[in-house]
This record gives sequence, C-alpha cells and structure tokens, in this order.
Amino acid sequence: MLNVAQASTFETLEQRLAITKSSVKKLQLLEQSSAQVKHFSAVDKAHYFYLVGKVQLSLGLVEKSIHSQTEALELLTAHTTVPSILLAAIYNERSSSIYNHDPGNNDYCVDTARSLAVERQLSNNEARLAEVLASNAQCLYSSNKGLALAIPLLEEATTIAQNSLLTLDQQATIYNRAALLYSKASIANKAYKYNLLALHKWQEEGNHLGIQYMLSSVVVNASNMGEFELAQQHLDSLYQFATEHTDYKDALFSAHYQSGKLAYIQGDWLRSIKFFELAVTEQANMNRPAYIQANYELLAIAYFRANKFTESKRVLLELKEKFPGNPAIKKEIIAIATLEDNKKQQALNSAFALLDKERNNKRHFIKSSTAYIAQENDHKLEQLENFQLKQRFIYSVLIAFFIAISLGTYAYFQQQRKQLANKEKQLTDDLLSRKNQLLADVSHELSTPLTVLKLQVESLKDDLEDDVQVSYDALDSKLDDIQHLIDDIHQLAQSDVGALQLNFDSFELNETLEKWQSELTQFVIQNKLSFEINKELPKQLIVHWDRGRIKQIFANLLNNSIKYTDKPGKIRLSATLQEDIINISIEDSSPSVSDEDLSNIFERLYRIENSRSRTTGGSGLGLAICKSLITEHRGSIYAQHSSLGGLKIVIKLPVN
Repeated sequence: MLNVAQASTFETLEQRLAITKSSVKKLQLLEQSSAQVKHFSAVDKAHYFYLVGKVQLSLGLVEKSIHSQTEALELLTAHTTVPSILLAAIYNERSSSIYNHDPGNNDYCVDTARSLAVERQLSNNEARLAEVLASNAQCLYSSNKGLALAIPLLEEATTIAQNSLLTLDQQATIYNRAALLYSKASIANKAYKYNLLALHKWQEEGNHLGIQYMLSSVVVNASNMGEFELAQQHLDSLYQFATEHTDYKDALFSAHYQSGKLAYIQGDWLRSIKFFELAVTEQANMNRPAYIQANYELLAIAYFRANKFTESKRVLLELKEKFPGNPAIKKEIIAIATLEDNKKQQALNSAFALLDKERNNKRHFIKSSTAYIAQENDHKLEQLENFQLKQRFIYSVLIAFFIAISLGTYAYFQQQRKQLANKEKQLTDDLLSRKNQLLADVSHELSTPLTVLKLQVESLKDDLEDDVQVSYDALDSKLDDIQHLIDDIHQLAQSDVGALQLNFDSFELNETLEKWQSELTQFVIQNKLSFEINKELPKQLIVHWDRGRIKQIFANLLNNSIKYTDKPGKIRLSATLQEDIINISIEDSSPSVSDEDLSNIFERLYRIENSRSRTTGGSGLGLAICKSLITEHRGSIYAQHSSLGGLKIVIKLPVN
C-alpha cells in the first residue's frame, strides 16, 4: 500500500507530484487528494483535473484522460475567458488523448487549433508553441487540407526547436508529430527518421508510453520502406518492451498486431493469421477500439486471401457484433463482407465505388503535387486488384481498370508530346535570341580595343610615337585584353552547351582554405586593401567539388572587389555551414551599387553606370563565369548590399 499523505493545498500537491517519479504513484497521490479538491480555487480545481488527465494518458487510460481534461476545461472556462497557459495546455492534452483513443477521429484537431490560437496570443513560451504547431501541422493534413498548409507550420515548429532550449519530451513530441505527418503523406523514409529521433529522446527521458508508441511506429514505417528485416528488429524490441513492462498491458497486443501486419504486407497469410489471432486474445488489454477493429478486419481479409472462407465469415460475424454500424477501416472488407452475404452485384458495385473513390483521391493528390500520396493510392488500387473474388467479378474490374489506365496513359503521352514540342520551340527561339545578343555584345566589346590597336599601329607606321617600346607594351596589353575576353567567352559558351569540364573530387575544406589563405591575403594586400577571413566550419568537413574551379571563383570575386573598391578599403571572406549547405560570402567596402544593379550584375557584359563601372578594365564576364561554375556545382549565387558599405556576393554550395 502506497504510504502518501493527502495534500491539503494545491501548491503542496504540486510539490509532492514533482518529487514523485512513478506515474502509478502520481495517480494514487492525486486520487487520495480528491477529497481536498473542493477546497481549491476554481483555477486550481481545473489544474488538478488537468494533471489527473495527463497522468492517466501516460498510463494508457485514454478514455479516463479525455473525461478528466473535459472536466478541467469546463471548470476553467466557467471561471474565466482570459487566455492562459493552463487553457492552452488543457486543449493540447485533450487533443492528444482523443488522438490516442482513435487516430482516425479528426475531432482532436479542433482542440489542437484552439491550443495554437491561445499560444499565439500568449507569445511567452516558444517551446509550447513549437509543440502545438507540430500538432496543428498533423491535423491540417489529417483533415484533408493538404501539405501546402501543414508543411509551413511544421517548418516553423522545427525552426523554434532548433533555436530554443526544449525538454526531451517536447523535442520527442515535435519529432513524433513530424513523423505522423510524413507517414500520412507516404514519405516513409522521413517518417522513419523522425520516429527514431522521437524514440531516442523518449528513451533518454524514460517515457515508457512514448517508447511503446514509437516502437510500433518505426515498425510501420520500416515496413512501408520495404525494409522488412529492419521492421522485424524493431518488433523484437517491442516484444522485449512488453515483457519488461507488464504494467503497459496493451504493448503485447501492439506487438502481435504489428507482427501480423508485417506478415500481411509480405503476403504470408498464414503467419499473419497466427499473429492477428494472438492479438485477439490480448484485446481486453487494448483500450483503443480502432486498433481492435482494424485487427479483426485484417484477420478476416487474411483468412479470405488464404482461401479459408469459413474462418473469414466467422471473423466477419464477430466484427459485426463488436462494432455494429462502424464504418470499415480497411476498405477491402466492404467487398469481402458483401460477397460473404452472397450479394454479388452489391460486391461488384462496392468494388467499383472503391475504384471511383480512389481515382478521385488520386486526381486530388496530383493536383496538390503530392506524388508520394498518389503512390499510396496506387498501392491501394493494386491491393484491390488482387482480391480473389469470383471469375466474373475479377474480369469486370480488371477490364474497367485497364481501359481507364490505357485512356489516361494515351492522353498523358499526347499531352507530354505537345508540351515537349512547345518547349523545344521555345528553347530554340531563346537560344537564337541569346546568340544574337551575345554576338552584338561581343562585337561591341571588341570594337574598343581594336580601335585603340588600329590607332596605335597607325601611329607607329607614321613614326609619330616618341617611345616605340611603350607603344609595343600598350599593344601587348590590348592584345592580352582581347585574349582574356575570348577566353571568357569560350568558357561561357562551353557552359551553355554542356561541354564545360569539371573535375570533382572529395577534399577537406578547412585544410584547403588554409592553404589558399596566404595566397589570397597577399593578393589583396598588394592592392592596398585589408583582408579578413572568418570561418565557422566543423572539423573534418569533406566536400565534393572541383577544387580548381572553386579557387577560380574566389580569384574572380576578389579581383572584382580589388578593382572596384576605393583605397584604402576592406575585403572580407566568410564561410559557414547550415545543414548540408556551405554559405560563402565575399564583401567589400564602398562604393556600393543600386538595387536594380544587384539583380542584373551577373548578366553577361552588363554595365553599371556609377563609380563601380568597368573603367578599370576586364572582360565584363567574370561574374557571369562565376554564376555558371556555381550552377555546375548545383549551387546558387546572388548579390546584396554589404554592411561594409560596398557589394556582397553570397554563394550557397551543397556539400556533395
């Protein structure tokens, strides 16, 4: 018998709960203090029932948790309408309880939306806001409002999580919500990744309920990825959990149910039957009816697929008795049930109705640009095609299905051919326009040095030059300018036709930058400018780039800054890592450029009509070459104003 005194005040109760580690003992303490609740204030009473519901959920007492949170909400809203932390917490906790009771019931989304609205009004705790944002992202997708609205909320939650100090439980909750969203979108690899992150956080926290749920979830998403051996390893862990934590009575049901589903996915009907039947023996310990119903439905389908029609009919009868009037969770059960009732025409109509519904869903998903969800619908259609119904039913369904697919495929390819022809014409016109523009620009660029050359040669012929050697040097300099322009044009032309050769190799970035630092610094200092390099890169950062081309980019950008920066001035090179992207910037001091020039500065032969114009020489193609090389590395480059007063060039390059 637990030896714990009743709490005379709510503050005392909270203090004792804080030092009580076991959820079972926490619930006992709360129940033993129930007689004192009538002496609490209205807000403290609401807080009391909120704590009761939270502990009940942690112990898997889902229905009781919903009841407790509802009572807390009624007490609080009857007392005050002012948004509060407690109000947001009650909404959020009740939504979790409703979801755990029946994941297919979207009513929990109403509470989640209310919780988010309150949190946004409070704006005083980013950790709670991140958790509620992740929950709302899942709700938006679950209620068929699509990923377009859900993904931004999830990204906002992830950003807050990265920049704020969250508890292990809060981090795990956000990861879990992300996994649920990606799982529903059939992006199994991302769902599995977030499942593992949530599992590790809850293992570190010691949250056994979270561990149990995540073990089931990693099995599901490993199976969806086709990684069946990996799924079995997680199943073994789930069975071990059920053995070690017997107080979580539904864990063994979950293990049997997931084992049955894994065998079912692999088409091992007899093995799936074995585990679904074992799950039936444990159903009294499972307090989530939706899973019990799904287990019965999958068991009936597995018997049917194994040609055990008598057993399938028996399970269908039990299903009707236990869940009268409930809509089917597994759509295949509709056709099998009507067939078992000898309603062949109704079974045929049901199958066609399912096909029509799946086609409509597929059109909706394609319209939303969600290819992963469309693939999931295809998978459901393939499962429906595999039903071992009578011969006439199979032929009717297959003929209708293949006619629709054939017509759709024909129309699709006709449309693709038309689009391809239009694209080819547009590309040809664009290339011709670019060619004409380039020829005009190059002609203009060559005219100036050639004119100077002609005048210089005529002066030499007429013996008008006092110093012949100086004239020769000037001629040589102009020839170098023309050769530089031709080389730049040749490199850009190679890039345009895809003939630019890059030699990619893997190297350690810090080591390479250190080797270049002395050379680059000397290059800048010789031109009477100061040079600063700021690196915030992790050690042993391996990149896969063309090392020579990257150095060429640095040289071009530094040369550009040296030419157009007033002396004395400053140039700064910075490099940081954000996820898998290297951010590199080269910026200089005044003068700067206009906003219009920022967007045009990478155009070939573009002239800036101010103090940063090309009065100092150069081909005018340096930045265009940098852009082409960055593009070949699958990166991006753009210009902006520098905090130093001049121009800042920003480069983003993927590590690989």
